[in-house]
Amino acid sequence: MNITKKYSNTYRVIHAIANKPFMPFGEFMGTRKRMGLSTERWEKCFACNHGFTEEEDVYIGTVSQKGNIFFCKSCVEKYNTEIEKEVE
Repeated sequence: MNITKKYSNTYRVIHAIANKPFMPFGEFMGTRKRMGLSTERWEKCFACNHGFTEEEDVYIGTVSQKGNIFFCKSCVEKYNTEIEKEVE
């Protein structure tokens, strides 16, 4: 017998900084590892699950129920496009 359950959560993006990347992903991960901090929640884009490469820039955002997270360039641009439409 197999049971498959899928959960869906909706998170509200409170803030995302798109005009300037936070830092290269490899630099961030190296710093966390040297300090002995966990890295699991930072390894992928929160919105699309894109796995970051070492040299890829990451963008920081804040999401309800999760706090600070990383976005890839594509997702942070989508977020800012939606914000611009809401303002108009």
